[in-house]
Amino acid sequence: MGKNSWWQIQDRRKAILAALPMVLFGFSITLTWWIIGGPWYETTKATLQIALIAGLAVAGLIALGGVAAILKRIPDWGFTWLGANIIGLLLLIKGVAEDVYLPIIDVVGVVIMLFAMVLAAALFLIAALRSWQSAGLISIGMSATMALANVHMMAIGPYHHVELAVLGLVLGLVFSVLTYFFTRARPAVQGIILLIIGVLNTGIIWLANTVWTAHLEKLVKPVPVKNSPFIPMMIILALMLIATPVAGIFGKFLKKYINLAK
Repeated sequence: MGKNSWWQIQDRRKAILAALPMVLFGFSITLTWWIIGGPWYETTKATLQIALIAGLAVAGLIALGGVAAILKRIPDWGFTWLGANIIGLLLLIKGVAEDVYLPIIDVVGVVIMLFAMVLAAALFLIAALRSWQSAGLISIGMSATMALANVHMMAIGPYHHVELAVLGLVLGLVFSVLTYFFTRARPAVQGIILLIIGVLNTGIIWLANTVWTAHLEKLVKPVPVKNSPFIPMMIILALMLIATPVAGIFGKFLKKYINLAK
């Protein structure tokens, strides 16, 4: 909280810290495919391993940031890191489940998914007791990470649009810049920034859906609209952002209830 009458991360270094997860995640995607250099099946096993290690190493910094935030009792800058980590954990489980066909993996995946949902709810509760902007940082971390993950999905098979992997770094940087200004702006501007992030999310999902549709048109004509992932993904990302004002309203009610109970 800053010296002003509105919520703000006053320390610029902490504001930058709050904005880092998105650019790190985007860079991990771009770095991975830059090392691979083309469709994965055209490169060597050694190159694939190097690319995977490099990408995971950069993404692993986000996990470390989340741990640091917990150890420091979740300062405001930590909400974006933890939000990104929740989605990152779910993406990791999804990837393992797709690669390892064991019944136990499915069970573990469900357990971890439930744990992630409980963790997200707990984070929003903690943030709601502070401000709607704190909850907004969680929404930004979660929605931006999920949106950026689609850049990787477009580069991997069966689509192989490796040329689009550069969007990971570019869009990750845009998300980070917007997050930085979110932590420093007035409430009205913060609301506009959340709206801009929502529009960016929509653009990324639209592009991913276009790639998906173009691929499916080669296999099935016409493409079944009901099978398009565009609407479900948009609903999920919209709910993540809508959780911000809902958490703010709930936080005000909860604070009032706590004050009455004293």
